[in-house]
Amino acid sequence: MIELNRERKVILGIGVLLLVLGGIYRFGPAMPDFGTGKDEIDLKKRVLAKYRQRLNTRNQLDERLLALSRILEREKSRFLTGETEALAAVDIQNTLNTITRKNNVEISSLQVLKAGEFTPPFIVSIPVQFVLQATVEQLNEILYNIESSSKMLRIVFLRCQVVNRKAGEKIQATLTVEGFMEKKAGDK
Repeated sequence: MIELNRERKVILGIGVLLLVLGGIYRFGPAMPDFGTGKDEIDLKKRVLAKYRQRLNTRNQLDERLLALSRILEREKSRFLTGETEALAAVDIQNTLNTITRKNNVEISSLQVLKAGEFTPPFIVSIPVQFVLQATVEQLNEILYNIESSSKMLRIVFLRCQVVNRKAGEKIQATLTVEGFMEKKAGDK
């Protein structure tokens, strides 16, 4: 048998008091309804209505999850191809070369930057920085083609400088384009 000295009695009393307060907090709104049988039925109806509402909410959330899963699968087809980040960067380079050639512009410098984590943990962003000289119309068309590409690309940095102020026709643009790939299960 455990000896109950004054200190243990105080701790036990506080524990019992906390349990009682927790019970009142948990069952507090339902306590006044324990009177008659009719009150108990009303209470059970309210509890049942609450559970039905949660079930409806769950059904709505399940439908939303299914819709978002379909959107994710559809958007995954726009991810970069390639098993590694380097191959995904090559995919971006090929896409950029196709876009610039279509607009009669040549890329003068291209650099693959360090890949980074994206907000969802299963997506990796692959940034590529490149420099080109083009007219304003050509640059506008290139920017449009990058944003509307079949690959999921976005422009995260753009700096333009006028090459020849007298002619004012050509500008030098430095762009950083970011593509996305699905992080493989074995990747860190």
